Amino acid sequence: MHLKMMGIPILTISDYSSGETRIEHTYYWKDVLKLRICYKKNKKEGYEREYYTNGILKRETFYRNDKKEGLEKIYSDRGILKVDVFYRDNKREGMLKVYDENGKITSLIPYKNDKKEAIRDIHNPNRKVKLKKILLK
Repeated sequence: MHLKMMGIPILTISDYSSGETRIEHTYYWKDVLKLRICYKKNKKEGYEREYYTNGILKRETFYRNDKKEGLEKIYSDRGILKVDVFYRDNKREGMLKVYDENGKITSLIPYKNDKKEAIRDIHNPNRKVKLKKILLK
């Protein structure tokens, strides 16, 4: 089925074979793929993928029962990984990693229950200090 909503063509695919309704919405803007979202029982279930206008993946997030669950990855418009962070029950949990254009980690930010615990900056290899930790209290 092909629909138009607010000028954005939407392609909807439904799967009833398992006895449960699974729907994938695919959104386009000016004939370019922008967003893909999977639903089960009207809740996000599975991957949500957002794309730049050049067709490169911008963000990939996994949902379970309408909540972020697992690793979320954010990419540059050239397809280079910029940030990744783990979610548990819709809350950041673990290490948020920030990457430079060459794929090297520049910052590590630990999260617990969606709150920053500290900031760790990794500096230029030409400097003596490679890791700096700032505790947040």
